[in-house]
Amino acid sequence: MPAFFADCRLYFGATGLVTILLTAAIHRWPKAFAGLERNEVLNGLLLFGLVLLPLLYLELASPSTRAMNKTSIFIPDAERGWKYKPGMSGEWGGVPVRINSQGYRGPVIPYAKPAGQVRILFLGDSITFGYRIERDQDTIPAQVEANLQNHTGRPITAINAGVGGYSPWQEWIQLQSEGLRYDPDWILLSFVLNDVTEKIRLVQFGGKDRGYQLSQNINGMLDHSNFYFFLTRKLLPTLVLGIQTRQGAVEKELQFGQSLVLDADSPQIQALWDITLANMEKIITLCQRENKKIGLILFPYTFQIVNADTMNQPQEVVIAFAAKHGVPVLDLLPLYAEKFTAEPILMDDLFFDDNHPTAAGAQAAAEWIAAWLEPQLD
Repeated sequence: MPAFFADCRLYFGATGLVTILLTAAIHRWPKAFAGLERNEVLNGLLLFGLVLLPLLYLELASPSTRAMNKTSIFIPDAERGWKYKPGMSGEWGGVPVRINSQGYRGPVIPYAKPAGQVRILFLGDSITFGYRIERDQDTIPAQVEANLQNHTGRPITAINAGVGGYSPWQEWIQLQSEGLRYDPDWILLSFVLNDVTEKIRLVQFGGKDRGYQLSQNINGMLDHSNFYFFLTRKLLPTLVLGIQTRQGAVEKELQFGQSLVLDADSPQIQALWDITLANMEKIITLCQRENKKIGLILFPYTFQIVNADTMNQPQEVVIAFAAKHGVPVLDLLPLYAEKFTAEPILMDDLFFDDNHPTAAGAQAAAEWIAAWLEPQLD
């Protein structure tokens, strides 16, 4: 049993015991307590002790919902489901982040491109955005920009258009409506395994979820309460999912990148691959029509890194797809695997969790991306 619930049980047990003892004492010595029922101050204290104090305890005992999940940087979007709120500063992943006036991370980039400037538009999800990376300059797009500037001496500008939770169906809409306005020379589309599976829960694909990002967003005063947030965003959804055991199990399993490897031939996975590749094809077609160069960057999950030769089927699918469309690909899986083999480092040194790089992990990725892209810039 989690400590939170164990503490609640002990607290309410103690409160109930005190109530029973007080009731027994009043029954045993009625004269000693005569008139107390008319004492408004005492009644108020009893009400506070028996009702309000437990609620206060629940609020204080729910710290975990605040540290990593609460945020205020997302807003709903009619086409893409959600996006960042322009000009908003807040926390996401437990670190402070700032969204610029254009709705992205990093400095504001004028839409008009100066002569001679090379622009790289990064499309992707929270990995591109830099989830849990506090400094903008430590994100992958910013580090790629710095690397290319240092090596080429040319004016390179990277636009970090990564949005937490996005996958190709959203990135295609985003590229049409906003991305092309920056007049990028290169568009680097990031691919992560959950680009295929994560959409299954969304209402746009027949699910019941508006998106994890919106579910963690603070929308009103009550959302500032730890306990209310825990009750409405954690406990109740879990209970509902538990009731719908079969559908809940399918949706939960599809959230994990392992399903692309372990259940590669399942009809659900194949259907999700079809949707994903169709939307990636839309992005490629749009770039080719607008005479924009496009490349794919494949980011691994950590479970793949330790078994790179046997867990790389999803990457092989995308590599074959890209070859069919004449699009260059950089697969980071073998590079991370080689790094872990050659250097005395831990997975935690380069990754916060299953797939989000730390600042050091982002630095390694940025160096590989810059070295791969540099000879193609001309």
